[in-house]
Amino acid sequence: MKLIAIGGEPATGKSTLMRKLIADMGAPKPFKFLKVAGNYYENHAVWLIGLGYGLVAFPGTDRLSMAVQPDFENFLRWLVPKQGTILFEGDRLFLKKNFELANELGLKPVFVFLLASKEVLKKRHQERKDTQKTVFLKGRETKYRRLSNDIPGGIFFKNESPEDLENNLTHLKRLAFS
Repeated sequence: MKLIAIGGEPATGKSTLMRKLIADMGAPKPFKFLKVAGNYYENHAVWLIGLGYGLVAFPGTDRLSMAVQPDFENFLRWLVPKQGTILFEGDRLFLKKNFELANELGLKPVFVFLLASKEVLKKRHQERKDTQKTVFLKGRETKYRRLSNDIPGGIFFKNESPEDLENNLTHLKRLAFS
């Protein structure tokens, strides 16, 4: 069992990457484990955590309860004896404590950081007409900078162009399905 977490500042393309992955994976089975919800891809043995892909502007773990953390920890413990991959993107669960717990449980955690230049991020924020405050965005920048220093073995994907997105999808599939 392994855990793959995708994080990055808002507008780095986390949801876009996940939507492309979902489109390639086929039909899922929805699942719910207390406050943890998402889709299970039986033919790939992949547990995709998060909601709203294809339905809302800001999907993923942000659609889960703010109180999801303890249930997510129990979900990880429940999955330890199973085979496959746990995969999610988003701020809510992209935490150092989840990396450490996954390590303790032997889940081989991989934390993927999506990166884009300030210019690309600014353009994306304008295109999607988001209303995220500057203070919030600065806080996310600080969070991911600290996490990238604190989490050993993090993988960094530049995500600024359609070519980057395709390359990142290829790498993500290799991580998730190998």
